[in-house]
Parts: sequence; C-alpha cells; structure tokens
Amino acid sequence: MSKTMDTNKDRDCAFLARAALFPSRLHRDKTHDLELPALQALGKIRDVVMAKYPNAALSSVFPKHVLVVRSVTANYGELQWNGQPDLKGASFDVLPNIFSVCCSDCDALNIPSELNAFTRIVGEKSGQTGVKKEIVLCTDRLMKSDYSPEKSLDMSSLPRRSFQAVEEALAHEVTKIRDQFKFDCKDNTDDPSSTCRGLALAEIRAAAAAECYYSKEGKSVRRGSGLPRGFSLLPASVQRSILHRCINTVAMKSTERKFGNGEGSKCVAEVFDSVINPYDGKQE
Repeated sequence: MSKTMDTNKDRDCAFLARAALFPSRLHRDKTHDLELPALQALGKIRDVVMAKYPNAALSSVFPKHVLVVRSVTANYGELQWNGQPDLKGASFDVLPNIFSVCCSDCDALNIPSELNAFTRIVGEKSGQTGVKKEIVLCTDRLMKSDYSPEKSLDMSSLPRRSFQAVEEALAHEVTKIRDQFKFDCKDNTDDPSSTCRGLALAEIRAAAAAECYYSKEGKSVRRGSGLPRGFSLLPASVQRSILHRCINTVAMKSTERKFGNGEGSKCVAEVFDSVINPYDGKQE
C-alpha cells in the first residue's frame, strides 16, 4: 500500500491528532487542557511499556522534543511532561519504535468506506516490542464541515467536530495497539491480528475507549459518537444498558469485518463479560 502525497488538509489533520495526544500547555498543577479519550488511551499503553521495561530511559516512551521528568512530589513513578513532537509532513512519532501517526486520503488508498482509521506495519521487528506500527487517520472522512482550509489552526481554536472525530479514531486504534503490544510481549495469549478471540477482546476495549467512551466530571461531559444525546441525564441503569449495547455493536461490526457475521459475533459474545464490568460498563 503506497502512501499518497501529503496535502495541507492532511497536515491539518495531523495537527489535530498531535493536539489530542500531546496537549502542549502544562498548568501549574501539572495537568493538561485536554484530558480526553486519546490521551487516556496513550497513557495506558505507555504504562504497559514502562511496566514491561522498568529500567528503560524515559526517552524510550516519549518522542523527541517532549520534555519529561519523574515527579519528586507526587506518587513514585508519576511523570510530568510538556511539549510536542515535530510534524514531518502529515505524520509524527508517538512511542519510539512502537507506533507513529499519519493522516492520508483513504479513498486514494482504496480503504473500505466504513473505516475512518486503520493501523499498518511500517518497520522491522525491534527487540521484544514487535514491529513498529503506524496509525493512519483518514483525512477525507474525519475532517468535518467545521474545518476550513483557509483558516490557520492553533491550539486555542481547534474545529471541535473535526477534533473529536480525529480523537475518537485515535483512541480506538491506540487501544488496539496496546493489546497487540501485550501479545507481542507475551503478556496476552490471544493474538488480535490473527485470532477471532484476540480481535474481539481488542475491539471491545477499543469501543469502550472511543465510540462508547463516557466521562462526567462536574459540568464537564464527554461521550463517544455511539452514545445518544442526553445520555448523561439518563438513570444509571439505563446508561449501563445503552453503554453495553454500544460497545457490543461496535465490537461486533469490527470483528465481523474480518471473521464474518457468524464467527465474529460469536467471538464477541463469548468474551464480552470477561472484559466489561457488568455493573458500571467500565473495562476490567
């Protein structure tokens, strides 16, 4: 699969993706402006990598030009970081030797229309971390009507609908890369890239982290595109039911795409309860 030439729209898409994974502004309380799904998904895979290689340098889990130190006042091991990796055209590094992100026109790559993003292999096997991967975000499907190529992007005025679409696609793919990394490191026994059970497990976690994501802190509410408007106002029992149905539906569609309707749905049904807590809809 050849890469198409980067366009300004691709580069703007990459700008949004970088903003989702590396919010540049660090507040005095060491928090970032955008504590959102993609950033949370990246934090989880970074934790897995650091737990697997506890003596590795911090530079091994952050790209160049991101300043990172261990906190001397907070819990042991907590990281404080600031900055963003350089954009190289419409791509940037995320976890060195593990994965990067790029934006491209997916129609030009003949990618099925139902996909907004996908992950491909771009490097050779590196030690015990498997082969390096690249998340490809579909510029032509994720950049919405609120994006205007005539307007320069900056961190203070991101096109909201386009940003959330890019962020959701990232959260989904980053979560799946985490499952694949754990298999490559022999922490999981089910291969997400080749087994129906492994893919079903990964897709359930990815759906919960992206399309079916839900967070409410005070007046701040975030929900994935698979959840209805007014979701936060519903009774908890109804929320759980809708959340489970959302995760199940998204995971089945993705798994069935590779393994067919019968086997794909069966695999999701067999592992669903082992991944999702039946009381609050969160991942175990």
